Amino acid sequence: MGKDKKNKGNSELNTPMAVNNALAGADLDSKPKANDKNKKNTPKKNGKNAPNKERVGFFKKLKNTFKELKNVKWPDGKTVVTSTFIVLVVVFIFFVGLMGIDSALLALFNLLVNKG
Repeated sequence: MGKDKKNKGNSELNTPMAVNNALAGADLDSKPKANDKNKKNTPKKNGKNAPNKERVGFFKKLKNTFKELKNVKWPDGKTVVTSTFIVLVVVFIFFVGLMGIDSALLALFNLLVNKG
C-alpha cells in the first residue's frame, strides 16, 4: 500500500490514532472541547433517558417461572433412557482410557525409580 503524496509530509496523519480516526470518519482538525470530558453517556436520574424497567416482585417472578416451565417441551422416557445410556458409555470409555494412561505412567515411574 502506498502513501498519498499530500499526506506524506504531515506526521500527524501517520500516527495509528489518526489512521483509526480517519477510518472512523472523525475530523482530524477538531480538538476535544474541555466541557466534553465532563459529560457522561449515563441516563439522567430524572427518568428522561432511563430505560423503562418494570419492577417485578419475587412472587410474580416465581409465577412467571412456573408458566415458562409449562411451555418447555420435556423429552419422553425413551429419549431420557437413550441419552442416559450414551452418557454412561462415554464416561466408561473415558474411565478406561484414563486408567490405562495412569497405569502406563505408574509403570514408567516405577521403572525409572528402580533403575536409579
